[in-house]
Amino acid sequence: MRPIAFIAVCLILVSSAAFGQGKKKDSKPPTTSTSYEVGAINSRGRMAISVPNPTDRGEWNGTWIYVNRDYNFALWLSEEDGKPIGKIRFRGNGNLVESFETDWQGVADYNVQGFPARFELRFEEAGPDAIKAVWDWDLDFQGSSRRETGDVEMFRAGDGRQLVMHFKEFKRVIESSSGDRVHQYPQAWTFRKLSRRLALWEELPF
Repeated sequence: MRPIAFIAVCLILVSSAAFGQGKKKDSKPPTTSTSYEVGAINSRGRMAISVPNPTDRGEWNGTWIYVNRDYNFALWLSEEDGKPIGKIRFRGNGNLVESFETDWQGVADYNVQGFPARFELRFEEAGPDAIKAVWDWDLDFQGSSRRETGDVEMFRAGDGRQLVMHFKEFKRVIESSSGDRVHQYPQAWTFRKLSRRLALWEELPF
């Protein structure tokens, strides 16, 4: 083999090896969320939600908020006997004027247009990185009622300043004289941390 041809073959082999090594180093970025698919719940077929993945970064204590066009939530988290405790405040922005604030056991008894209502977010298991809770919300009108129940898993995500409230199970039942309606669908709300301290409601950007 001529020297020039030999050198050319060597260069091709070296380039191919380097290219192959470069391809081996390519990898997908770490997954930041997980998709959950549920069974057919309406005529449009299946429904899926994307839930951020948990992290051990950050800490529970402080003020967390969740905002959408229909309602605002503030969640205050603290610690008692080494375990997380919390209270929550809700304000509806729709036609039905509804608002409440729980105690540190997560319970609120209140009235809506003179009718009794009760909300409870009860922590069943609470650790440094995850909280399992039960959601129970009742409202009784004259001749009708609304009840929400759910199993909730709470965890921090991202840089630790996001708090995900993932409803593993959720059901809303509306009873009325015209018949009962049952809604079951996946939900996941992402709160953001506003402050490490327990901020006043009046300080929140609602």
